[in-house]
Amino acid sequence: MRGAVLAIALELRSESEHRLGNESNALRDAEMSLAITQRIQGSRPHSLLTGQSWLQLARLKREGDVAGSREAAQNTVAHLSDMLGDEHRDTQSARKLAVR
Repeated sequence: MRGAVLAIALELRSESEHRLGNESNALRDAEMSLAITQRIQGSRPHSLLTGQSWLQLARLKREGDVAGSREAAQNTVAHLSDMLGDEHRDTQSARKLAVR
């Protein structure tokens, strides 16, 4: 459980760093969050936490790394459509990022 809390905290800090204009710190925290959530996910095919981490990366990369954003968004869709459904706002947001 501590790993999940840490991953969520890193994702939140990533968002804060992004809002402050500290893009490298934001990206680092998002990548660390993703690594933790993937480790927690283990062999399960999809995970809400992993999907949320991918979404944060997709949002952060949309300006400077369009291909990376698209790839992260596609990973997000795979996780969140299964965990939250196709109509959820985060799944819809990821779908939009995946086609940019």
